[in-house]
Amino acid sequence: MPTRNREKRDSTCFVPGCNSGYRSCKTKFSLFRAPKEPERLQQWARNIKRGGKTLDDACVVCERHFEPSFIERTFKIVIQGKVEEIPTDVPLLVKVAVPTIFPDAPKYLSKCLSKWRFDVPFGPS
Repeated sequence: MPTRNREKRDSTCFVPGCNSGYRSCKTKFSLFRAPKEPERLQQWARNIKRGGKTLDDACVVCERHFEPSFIERTFKIVIQGKVEEIPTDVPLLVKVAVPTIFPDAPKYLSKCLSKWRFDVPFGPS
């Protein structure tokens, strides 16, 4: 089986059900490469829960799946004691960012309690 070229990143969002990066998606969203650190990569994979495909550091996730606080869109600099914010050309993720928002995820990926749990009586009968 051929190995994957890790130098080139993917161009479509790794999250199931998300169409960011495809031609059919007219809105352009920023894409962020998955982390190279094994612990963080594992945490991303646990949150995304995509079956059949393994998340690696060439995969990307779009900005729709991150809390706004995880995305830096300005660069802060102190000039003569005053903090100035300069817009960045490319948004960046903070180091601890983890994808947590999955609006287009298929229903089979969402965790639901099975029906029998609701039918079990509580306490002695």
